[in-house]
Amino acid sequence: MLIDRDHEVIVPGGSDDLRAGDDIFVIGEPKAIATFEKKIGKKPAPTRNVVVFGGSRVSQQVCQALQREHVGVRVIVEDRAEAERLSEVLKGVVVLHGDATDLNLLQEEHVGEADAFLGISDADERNLMSCQLSRNLGTKRTVALVQKPDYVSLYQRLGIDVAVSPRLLCANRILAFVRSRSISTIATIEEGKAEVLELEVQPGSQLVGKKLKEAGFPRGCVVAAITREDGTVLIPRGEDELQALDQMVLFVLSAVIDPVLELAGIVRE
Repeated sequence: MLIDRDHEVIVPGGSDDLRAGDDIFVIGEPKAIATFEKKIGKKPAPTRNVVVFGGSRVSQQVCQALQREHVGVRVIVEDRAEAERLSEVLKGVVVLHGDATDLNLLQEEHVGEADAFLGISDADERNLMSCQLSRNLGTKRTVALVQKPDYVSLYQRLGIDVAVSPRLLCANRILAFVRSRSISTIATIEEGKAEVLELEVQPGSQLVGKKLKEAGFPRGCVVAAITREDGTVLIPRGEDELQALDQMVLFVLSAVIDPVLELAGIVRE
């Protein structure tokens, strides 16, 4: 587990507690995750109704992906020509020509009843404004596309549930590519304060043959899952023994990444 508390990232130990308002990152079996959600007071509900703002190619791809998941989609597009194009391409999607920052339009379309609102136009400020308006109307979840990476944390402070930066995503992919083949970045958290990493335990590393509780991982690192060569997936406990070529998924604070790589026997290329 990893905790994001008021933009401070915590890799918890046994003495740490959970507080109302914490954002937490967990890995587990699907049934266990569902049980965990109930324990923390979250009632998972299927997403059935999504409103999308934006006429870009990204919007088109998102709408098509949602349709494949059998989600009802409406898309609001400001440019008439683009709205007409999308109405031809997106069969079964309601395409509206209008301004998603127009409160009257959002009210007329009952946007507040949507399960999610996605502000994914090419204009950051309009994405933010449309998400805030939809949230005020009652939309359960808002997502904004952010072209300027520095805006990500700002958007989240302003109440946007998820702010997505294509530049940060691209940077993460490049980082994963240039690192050793034995390490890849699954995700970065709070603009790089922590990472979710996948590491391969090297045959000659000091971890081989050690129980997890004796491995010597520094504070700020927790092993969330292990995949064995035979395909077995473990949500590990302290008594589990590490083996050569194990694939580990870890929550790691950026400050302790290098010691963790050294433990696993990985040398940056």
